[in-house]
Amino acid sequence: MTLRLLFMLFISISSFGADWDKLYEKHKGSIPIINQAGATCSGALIAKDTTITAAHCVNRLLSTYVTYGDIEYKAKVVYMKGNSDIAILKHASVDKEAFKILAKDKEVKPGAALATIGHPSPAKAFESPTYHEDFTYLMSQGILSRNTKTNIISDMSLSPGNSGGPVFDKNGLLVGIVSRKRIDIGVGNIGISGNHKEIHEAVEKSKSRTKQLRKTKAKSRFFSNISLNSVSQSDKAFDFDPKQIWTLDLGFSIFSRFQTYWKLNINKPDGVDEYIEWRNSLQYGMELANHTYLFFTPTVSALKLNKRGIMGYGMKFSHSVFPLSMTLMQFSDDDILGSLSTVEFHFGTSF
Repeated sequence: MTLRLLFMLFISISSFGADWDKLYEKHKGSIPIINQAGATCSGALIAKDTTITAAHCVNRLLSTYVTYGDIEYKAKVVYMKGNSDIAILKHASVDKEAFKILAKDKEVKPGAALATIGHPSPAKAFESPTYHEDFTYLMSQGILSRNTKTNIISDMSLSPGNSGGPVFDKNGLLVGIVSRKRIDIGVGNIGISGNHKEIHEAVEKSKSRTKQLRKTKAKSRFFSNISLNSVSQSDKAFDFDPKQIWTLDLGFSIFSRFQTYWKLNINKPDGVDEYIEWRNSLQYGMELANHTYLFFTPTVSALKLNKRGIMGYGMKFSHSVFPLSMTLMQFSDDDILGSLSTVEFHFGTSF
């Protein structure tokens, strides 16, 4: 019995007794803060001029920056794979020790001790840097729960900003790239990361690439907003007092540039029986000194108000970090409705 207990203790120490403090000091300098449009992600240096991160952290149309220590480098996105959520960035040479990747023919078994270091910092919209330094280089530990074809699942504590960070084993070998966590009522720590085989594939396919990916590699996504629309009228043919109309906006953004969406009213103030819009817009961005963006989005609209159809045009103003945007619209004259204009505030999310 004594020998059995000693053996079990030895196995436990072998599995979980890694010198995490030493690995933290060894790898900390090889984990950059990735900044795109003011949002913070993490990454891992895998060669002097190459950083690996999560694909959802970068966008072909926006500038990407990686910060190692006190030096910021502008990077090119040369490879992306969506289903494993992995991207490869190229930049100027960095004088840091690169991660070694677990051999492709090796496996990480359930129960193996894992750790990650990342930057789960909330973004600051109008400051530089846009991250809180107290929430950078934070370390989390857990165990491997399951392997899938492209991912590993673990119980490490992960938060926004950890995305793209390295998952490494007790030997300090890179075994995964943080992708996302499962979020649901009653769900604990369930983190999902691209596995080391996907990392090897990304490295192999990006070896000879030096140019930024095509524009068609930019993100396309669904989005939704709740909007408050203040509708006013001039030169009116009948009495139509200013109305406050709430709408649910559902749409699709193609390559992070062209947007098409519907606005469906979710309240009916007096005098408004129907308020439905279909809009198309094209987004342009202006990068600010702290790498956040101001977006200007020219918009055309087809509005159906109380069964009458009118066309409109306007401009949407938004910021890459600030969770509120504004649109000004002017609609064409109508013999019945007169000339309508709207001032809108959007509270939005994307998925």
